Amino acid sequence: MICYAAIMMRPRYRPYRLASGWRWNAALLSRLWTFGAPGGLQWLVECGSFTLFITLVGGLGKINQAGTMLAFNVNSVAWVPMMGMGLAVSTMVGQQLGANRPDMAARATWTALLLAMAYMCTMSLFYVSVPGLILMGHAAGMSPEQFEPLRDVIVVLLRFVAVYCLFDAMNVVFMSAIRGAGDTRFVFWTSLGTSLLPLSLAWLGIHYLGQGLLWCWTLITLWVCSAGLIYLARFLQGTWRTMRVIEPEVARELPPQAEEDRWAARP
Repeated sequence: MICYAAIMMRPRYRPYRLASGWRWNAALLSRLWTFGAPGGLQWLVECGSFTLFITLVGGLGKINQAGTMLAFNVNSVAWVPMMGMGLAVSTMVGQQLGANRPDMAARATWTALLLAMAYMCTMSLFYVSVPGLILMGHAAGMSPEQFEPLRDVIVVLLRFVAVYCLFDAMNVVFMSAIRGAGDTRFVFWTSLGTSLLPLSLAWLGIHYLGQGLLWCWTLITLWVCSAGLIYLARFLQGTWRTMRVIEPEVARELPPQAEEDRWAARP
């Protein structure tokens, strides 16, 4: 924290008036809560839902639970870089909407989607074609007799991952775009709605319908795919184009654009 604070006080960030803004501001705190709380709760819902999903799969046996956890672990190689892409999209959409340029915000979003899909398609090919290579690190600490049953499960699960990670790219990019515009409440309610149904169906399938691991992973694949399509539809709807996290009258109080460009050009 101290290191980041020192960086933020460097001369290149002087146009943002960080030092002079060091005071209590109830209106700004309310704004941060309004946009930030739904976004934070969304991550709570999603992380909690995946944890509950792994717990439910645990009722199907240790091999199925371990395979599920390792499949998620392997997919983090694809998913974590997408979070960085999502952060970039949110930042650029917010900046362009602040400049009243929704056309440039849309262009940044579609460009990010192309990059994300290219990366995710590459990872999907790896998951399907060379799963043994991806699992070498996990196999290193186990005997072949122990790892073989687990490997067979993970190879099947990675095929599900290969399908849904393509939609996960849509999920991250379009969700980040509308979040950057300030549409965080829609993101929260969508996350809550798309999480409860598959978790409920997984629980019913395991405890009352005699379903197994493939049933659970079919649900999670549909879960991710539906979320990606919902965020795509919301983005195409265009409501985000008229949203502003910082209103024009507030933006007019910021330093002139030429001054910002001069500081941004510094290394």
